[in-house]
Amino acid sequence: MMAIFTRACVSLRRFAGAQRGNVAMMFGLALVPLMIATGVGLDYARAALVKSQIADALDAAALAVGSSGLATAADVQKAAQAYFDTNYKGTSKVTVSVTSYDAKGSVTLGASANVSTTVLKLVDKPTIDVGSSSTVVWGQSKLWVALVLDNSGSMCQPDSQPCVNDTNDKSKIYQLKAATKSMLSKLQGASVNTGDVMVGIVPFNREVHVPFNSDGTTFSVTSSWIDWSFWEASPANVTIASSVGPGSACPFTTSTNKQKSPYGYYCMDGSSNTGVSKTAAVPSSGLICPGVDSGSYNTDRGDHFYNGCYDSVFLQTKTTTKTDVTPTTTKAQTCTQVGSGTISCGSNLSGYPKTGSTTSSTSNATTDGYSGDSGPTKTTVTSGVVTSDGTKNCSTSRGVTTCTWTRSFIQTQTDTTVTKTGTGGYSHTWRPNSHSTWSGCITDRYSVTHGTPSNSKTIDYDTRNLAPGSDTTGFTADNPNGACPVAGVSALANDSTTTDVTNLGKLVDKMQAAGSTNQAIGVAHAWQMLTKGDPYGTLALPANTSRYIILLSDGLNTQNRWWGDGSTEGTTQDGYIDDRMKLTCDAAKTDGVIIYTLYVHVNGGGNSDPLKSCATDTAHYYDLTTADAINSAFADIAQKITNVRVSQ
Repeated sequence: MMAIFTRACVSLRRFAGAQRGNVAMMFGLALVPLMIATGVGLDYARAALVKSQIADALDAAALAVGSSGLATAADVQKAAQAYFDTNYKGTSKVTVSVTSYDAKGSVTLGASANVSTTVLKLVDKPTIDVGSSSTVVWGQSKLWVALVLDNSGSMCQPDSQPCVNDTNDKSKIYQLKAATKSMLSKLQGASVNTGDVMVGIVPFNREVHVPFNSDGTTFSVTSSWIDWSFWEASPANVTIASSVGPGSACPFTTSTNKQKSPYGYYCMDGSSNTGVSKTAAVPSSGLICPGVDSGSYNTDRGDHFYNGCYDSVFLQTKTTTKTDVTPTTTKAQTCTQVGSGTISCGSNLSGYPKTGSTTSSTSNATTDGYSGDSGPTKTTVTSGVVTSDGTKNCSTSRGVTTCTWTRSFIQTQTDTTVTKTGTGGYSHTWRPNSHSTWSGCITDRYSVTHGTPSNSKTIDYDTRNLAPGSDTTGFTADNPNGACPVAGVSALANDSTTTDVTNLGKLVDKMQAAGSTNQAIGVAHAWQMLTKGDPYGTLALPANTSRYIILLSDGLNTQNRWWGDGSTEGTTQDGYIDDRMKLTCDAAKTDGVIIYTLYVHVNGGGNSDPLKSCATDTAHYYDLTTADAINSAFADIAQKITNVRVSQ
C-alpha cells in the first residue's frame, strides 16, 4: 500500500508541473484572434494591391494627358478618365478629378476607390478607402533634336531596290517614314511656346545631301563653307601623251583589256555629270573626260564622278600666208588728137575691166602657243595708178592728121590670205565644271591629304566638329555615283507650328532607300546642326536647352570616302569607319549632346556594337527586330525627351 501511495504522489506532482496541456489550451484560446488578424491582413493586402493598380493607371493617364497638348482642364478630365478606364479594370467606382492643371507644364490627377472587406466586416468595416495621386510635369526645358535617319539600300527590306514610292507597310523605310512623322507630331505637342522645340533631320547613306531648307530643294553653291577641292580635282593617276587629240584612242583604256581600265575609269563623250556615255575615242571636241572611278587605283575616289574634262590644245600655231599680185585695168578711154591740137579722150568702157596675169607666193611660219584656228582671212590692197597708152592709129586727110589710141589706167591689186591652224601635238589641261552643276552632295571632310586610318583619327574635322571655312576645313562637295540621299538635310526648324511639321513631313516623304551606309557622317552633321554657326546657320544655344541626336540605322558601316565598297560589312575597312564614328560620338557626348541609337535588324544580325557604343548609355540603345517596332521605339523616345514625367 505504501508503494502504491508513493507512486500516486509522484504522479500528482508530475501532473501539477506538466506544460503540454497548457500549450494546447493556449493555442485554442489564441486561434480565433490569429484567424481574425490574418483576415484583416488579407483585406489590407487587397487594398494595397488595388491602390498600386490605381497608382499605375493614374500615372499612365497623367503621362498621356501631359503629352497630349490639351488646352483646358475639362478636356484633360475627359481624356484622363478614358486613359484610366483603359488601364484600370477594377469593379469599384473610380473618379478622376483634376486638382491642379497648368497647360504650360503640369497636371495633378487623383483617383480613389472603396475596396470591399471580408473579415473586417465583422468589426463593422465593410470597405477600405484607398487612393492615389500623380503629378506629371513637361516642357520644363527647351529641346533641340536632330533625327539622323538611315536611307541606305537595305532599308528597302523586305522589298528590293530601288524601293521608290514604297507602299509596303512592312518595309523599314516605310515604317521609318511613318514613325518619323508621328514623332514630329509628338514633338510639336510638347512645344508650348515658339522655339521650345527645334527639330532637324539628317537623311544619310554614304553621304548627305545639303539643300538644308524645309522643303529639301534649295541650296547655294556660293556658300563660303563649301570646299570644292575634292569636287574639282582631276584624277590622280593621269598621264596623257602629247600625240593624243581628237580621233585618238581613249588614253584611259587598253586594247588588251577593254573590260577594265588600268586607270579605274573610262573615257566619256562629255562631262560625267551631264548625261553622257562611254567612248573608245576622243571626240571631235578634243575633250578627254574620265567617268566614274571604280576606286581600284584611286582608293579615295570609289564611285566618284570626275567633274570636268581635259582639253586638247595644240602646242604650236602654223601660220600660212599666200600673196596674189594682179595688175588690173580699172578704166579705159578712147583718145583722139587732130594735128597738134588738144587730145580729147571719150569714155569707152566696153569690155573693161580686164585682169592681167596674177603672180602668187606662199610662206609658212610656226610659233609656240595656240590661240585657236583662224582664217582664211583675205586682205586686198590696191596700190598705184599707171597710165598706159595703146598704139596710135593716125591718118591724114586734106593735110590734117588725126590720131586715135586707147589710154588705160592700171592699178596693182595685192590679195594676202592668212590661215592659222594648230600643230605640233597637244597639251592637256584639266577644266572643272561650273559649280552650278553640283547636286548638293557632301562627303566626309578632312584637313590635309588623307593618309592612314591613324591619321584620320587625329586630323579629321568631322570628328572635331570644327566650324567650316572656305579652305579644306569646309564641307566637301562631291558628285558620287548613286551614293547621295534623295532627301536633303533640313536644319533646325521651329516645330511649334503645323506649317513646320508639314514641311518636315514633306522632306520625310522624299526619303528613298539606296546606297551604302556611313553612320559617322550622319552623326557629324547632326552634331554640327546642334552647334552654333555654319553650315546650318544655327543660333546660340538658349539657356535651359537640351540637345539630342536620335540615330536609326539597319546595318553596319560599309563605305565612306576612303574605305569600303558598299559590301565590306565586318571587315577591317569597316573597322576604320567604326573607329571614326566612335570618335565623333564620344566627342558629341562630351559636348553635352544626348544620343539615342536604334538598330533595326529584321533579318537577324544581333546587336550593333558601333550603335551601342555611340549611345549615351545602354538605356539609350534600342535593339529592334521588326520594322513596325520603329514606331513604338520612337514614341518611347519622344515621351522621354519631351520631359513628360511623373514628378510625384
